[in-house]
Amino acid sequence: MSDLLYAILAVAVVSLLSLIGVFAISLKETTLDRILFVYLNVIGDGVHNLIDGMIIAASFFISITFGLATTVAVIFHELPQEIGDFGVLVYGGFTRYRALFVNFLSALTAVVGVLISNYLSIHIENFVGLLIALAAGGFIYLAASELIPEIQKEENIRKSMIQFVLFIFGIVLIWSLGLLFPE
Repeated sequence: MSDLLYAILAVAVVSLLSLIGVFAISLKETTLDRILFVYLNVIGDGVHNLIDGMIIAASFFISITFGLATTVAVIFHELPQEIGDFGVLVYGGFTRYRALFVNFLSALTAVVGVLISNYLSIHIENFVGLLIALAAGGFIYLAASELIPEIQKEENIRKSMIQFVLFIFGIVLIWSLGLLFPE
């Protein structure tokens, strides 16, 4: 199987898992007075998914094991993201089924991201390395600027310890993926 096919398959799995996770949530409907916020959220989610698709594809172009590790990481961050997006859509007045459908359409932009990544990797030298470096830098930036300062603000020692244990668990999970999928 080609690397592009693996990347498309991985994006399909992430989209399917997001769909299943979102469908499992049941929230109360509200009025459409928040419609602008809802549509901006959908556009932002579409761009986010497009970039996820590009990163998954680029990681499969490096190696299948790196692609699988990236896909697992994307699944872990995408499920809560898509559940939150579903909640925003329902909060904005969408029915559960319409919210699910719009969220699914937004997730399909990941496939477009795979195709863009494939095209650009063929036509731009070192595109894959640049994309992976930007993705890694983005995650490091988010951890350093958003997550760690939030953890430091917590005054309740029990909550602080839970956050610390979960933070260490995330590091161990990434390390164990390196053991499961050695290069």
